Amino acid sequence: MRSLIVGSIVLLASLTSTSFAADIPDTHGNRLAAARSYLEVVSMMDMMRDVIAESAKNLPENIRPSYIQYMTKAVRVDVLESTALASMAQHFTVRELKALTAFYGSPEGRSAMKKFGSYMADVMPVIQQEMLRAQQQLERQQKP
Repeated sequence: MRSLIVGSIVLLASLTSTSFAADIPDTHGNRLAAARSYLEVVSMMDMMRDVIAESAKNLPENIRPSYIQYMTKAVRVDVLESTALASMAQHFTVRELKALTAFYGSPEGRSAMKKFGSYMADVMPVIQQEMLRAQQQLERQQKP
């Protein structure tokens, strides 16, 4: 929680800076360039290694190493990066991308990214359970 608060403060400080991407037009090309800068700071391969390592924790210990080795080679990081680039350029402004890059390039941001896989491993099963519970409740309410 503290990392999230620190990150939010850094992000807000970056967004309110007067010189922060103020003179860069918010064009698709500039968004792509800013997204590429972000991916230089936030390595998709490192993120996938964390996700793979976290998902391996759900497997028996004796097969974890081979799973991690296989998945690290089999996941097509280039596909993920091209998808991320396109999506970031579509959804974020140049200023937002620059702010994200500044935050995740900071010591606090790098530290938060290292913890993000563990965070998602804790939260995602609860999100999935809650969504399933709510959907089942909706189905029960809709039955005559």
